[in-house]
Amino acid sequence: MYFKSFVICGLFLGSILTLPVQAQTQPINWYGQEYQFCAGAGGGSTLEIVSCVDGLVRKWDRRLNVEYRQAMNVLIKRQRKRLRAAQRLWIKYRNANCNYYASGEGTIARIEGVECMRVLTARRALELSQVLKP
Repeated sequence: MYFKSFVICGLFLGSILTLPVQAQTQPINWYGQEYQFCAGAGGGSTLEIVSCVDGLVRKWDRRLNVEYRQAMNVLIKRQRKRLRAAQRLWIKYRNANCNYYASGEGTIARIEGVECMRVLTARRALELSQVLKP
């Protein structure tokens, strides 16, 4: 029960923290356009979909790291320290939250887990890209 409340609270907090993403022309949605590409291009098997979406996770993770490094290069020391702490907590949250989805029943849980990673990583990358904008 406590874990379920934690996940729900985390989802709410995550949606608030990613509000700048909503300003994007293409919001990052669960099972959105990127996922649909993987579901169609992958032929539909769980293994192919998971592999394709995992490739998208890696792409978004690279962008997230670029945005994070750029932010760290321009922020003042106090802000860098706080962003580093926030990023470490965010990674723990993302991993715990997506592990929750991946722990479900059946093969769909593998897709849900990797899709969670894609969505949360993409949203965080876009959020961090806003740090440098006036």
